This record gives sequence, C-alpha cells and structure tokens, in this order.
Amino acid sequence: MSPLLEPPVTAAAAPVSAKPIAATGLSLVVGAVDIAVKDRLVLQSLTRLLNQHGGLQLRYAEQASECNVLFVPDQWSRRAPPGCVAVHLLPAGAACDGAAPGLQVSSPLRMTGVMAVFTAAAGLLRAGAGEHAGPLALLFRIIVDHCLIRERRTVSVALADGRSLVIDCAAERLSSPPSRVELLAHCPAVGAVRRASPSEIEALRAGPAGDLRSFIWAAARRLGETGEPMAPPQGRYRLKRWPEAAALAAPGMPRLVAAWTRQHLTAAEAAQLAGRPLGAVAWFLTACMALGLTEMADTVPEAALNPLAGAPVDVPPAPPRGLVARLRERLRLW
Repeated sequence: MSPLLEPPVTAAAAPVSAKPIAATGLSLVVGAVDIAVKDRLVLQSLTRLLNQHGGLQLRYAEQASECNVLFVPDQWSRRAPPGCVAVHLLPAGAACDGAAPGLQVSSPLRMTGVMAVFTAAAGLLRAGAGEHAGPLALLFRIIVDHCLIRERRTVSVALADGRSLVIDCAAERLSSPPSRVELLAHCPAVGAVRRASPSEIEALRAGPAGDLRSFIWAAARRLGETGEPMAPPQGRYRLKRWPEAAALAAPGMPRLVAAWTRQHLTAAEAAQLAGRPLGAVAWFLTACMALGLTEMADTVPEAALNPLAGAPVDVPPAPPRGLVARLRERLRLW
C-alpha cells in the first residue's frame, strides 16, 4: 500500500464534497492503513459481503486517498485524507470505552460490529455532504472533522474578515480574535484551513485560549436553536457517560442524556423520548461523537443485514476444502 500523503493545505469544504454519493444511498469507499494483514483480509471480505445491505454501496480500495472510510490502528499518529472518517481498530479484548474521539471497533472484526461502523460513518458523511446555510455550521463541521480523525497538528482557519481561528484538537484549545460570543452570534464566512505557522502555535500556547470542548457544545446548541439543517447520524448509540455541564444548558437536554445513557437509541428515538427537535438532537449527537462520548450498538437489525428479512435466505453450498480454505480456517480468517 502506498504511503498516505499529508497535504499541507486542505480546503474548508464539506467533508465529502469529492466523494461519490449515489442517488439510492451513500457510496462508502473503504480502506485500511497500518493494520494487521489478517484484519485487512477480513475487512475486505466483509466489505464485499455487506455491499448493498442497509442501503449502503460499499467498495474496498487499496489507495487511502480514494477512501472516505479508513480503518487505522488505535494509536495512529498520521493524518487521514480530507473528507475521510477514520475508524480506529482497538486491540483484541479492549473495550470501546468512548474515551477517545471518533469511531472505534475492536479486533477481531465481526460482521455486526463492522456493519455498525459503516452505518455510523455513513451518517457522518451524509451529515457533512449537505450545503449548510451559515458559516457557523461549516466551522462546526471543520472542527468535528478534525476531531474525528484525531488531528494532532495545530491548524488555522481563515475568516472572511481577515482574522483567523487557531485550533489544537489534541490539546482541546482554540484561540481567535473574535470572542466566543461573537463567533456564535455572527460567525464570519469561513475560508481555507491550513497548518498553523510556528508563530500561531507559539501564541496559542503562550496566550489565553478557549476550551475547544465548550465551544463545540455551545456551537451545537446554537445551531440547534436556529434550526440549521442537519441530517442525523444513522445507527443506534449510547452515551458512555454524562457530558460536561456546558452540554446540558438547553431545555430538555438532561432528560435526553438520561435516556441516552441507559440504552442504545437512534437520534429520532432519543428526540421523541426527550421531546426535542430532531435537528437539535442531531447536532448534539454529532458533538458527542466528535468528543468520544458515544458507543455504537454492536448489533444490527436483521433488516439491515438482510433486505429480505422474513424470507428464507439461500445459503450457497460450501466450496471444496482446498489448501487455501484450510489455511483460512487455521488462521481464523472467516
């Protein structure tokens, strides 16, 4: 597999603007970088097996630059391509504790777990594919995308008024001349995203900086209150723990969080239980996913795996047991 290129400048576009989206569903181009050969072979097989299930079109690609879903090791220190959702593969026996941002799945890969990840990734990519009316929504998506890929570099986001917003996702800090109140109320148009200069990094470390998590919660609440359109992430989730107080300020949020910490729910189910608008719940759930608070259900409804649920499934006859089949069984590849 060719090395993953890390371009010094990325455009501040919607995360999947260059990725294929079919009229009947989202097309996921799946790949892997630096994971074990056994896990990669299983991922390739599951991608073929699950293609067209749950309305998802799946394809495996060897080149990471083609992918919009990329499986990487848990402690991966490189950068995923722009517009790509990184899925971190945890070691065997490790729990998806929600302590780290982004999507996670445990090794060895299983069909239900991988399908749940594909569903969640599709939800995130659909949420980012639409054109948002306001610059605050675009800024929120930029920050969320960098959190999801666990961006370790400090980046600078250009604003239309000539100022810039410097973000350090690893340290969860941000610094910008506009105050947080100003950004939330009258966010300037957002321009290009680039790697921060040494002087910007030094100023962020030395000077007063805002808390990135607090800004994410405040932006999600503001976008929900203003009715900014947001496609809710697909799949069933549970919150591993209660979020910070900043996330609970809006009416109905404590009830929403209480319901989501008890059981796995879709965004629509949680919104109905809490009596909250679905759009506001979608922004909140996306913030939770970016900050590592969510746990995906490791089960998939039968209809998602079998579009003809209720009808008998034709099982093809087992192939002759040749050398390759015996090796696969011995290595537990299937």
